[in-house]
Amino acid sequence: MHLLKCVQHKKRGIRAYKPLLGILFVLLTILSANGCTNISFVSPSALALGPPPAYLGVQQLQSDYSQDPVSADAKYANRRFYFGQVQVDRVEKDVYPLRAPVEFVLSGDVQFIPAFRGMLDAVVLGSIVEITGEVVGRTEWGYIVVKDCWIRIVSGGSTIPPGY
Repeated sequence: MHLLKCVQHKKRGIRAYKPLLGILFVLLTILSANGCTNISFVSPSALALGPPPAYLGVQQLQSDYSQDPVSADAKYANRRFYFGQVQVDRVEKDVYPLRAPVEFVLSGDVQFIPAFRGMLDAVVLGSIVEITGEVVGRTEWGYIVVKDCWIRIVSGGSTIPPGY
């Protein structure tokens, strides 16, 4: 009915259709944003965490490998362990990729390779760190390698960004 009146009064022109266009625009906006598409959100399933890794001292690992490397490999290889309160004897950082392609922390003859580049940016010689990683075994150079390590500084770390 209102539309007929607007058409009959040609003097009003487009001004007569403004309220109708406004209502139509609001309805189309609501319908288009109301989930007319088939996209639905499915919440991700909870991540099941396993038990924490067993504690292993660096000295115990070194003595077992020095006494009998074959039985030490059977006991430790391909297993994840927590090494607490490890003193850093040497840090090799990947400042120049061609000179040092592998970053690692050395404590005695145990070489800890971090899981990600840059984890050793704040580690300095003499730092005390906690490490969780997977024991690989002894190399031909005599190092016991622990890979995929998560390293947390307990004390003695540098907070200055590298390169300064």
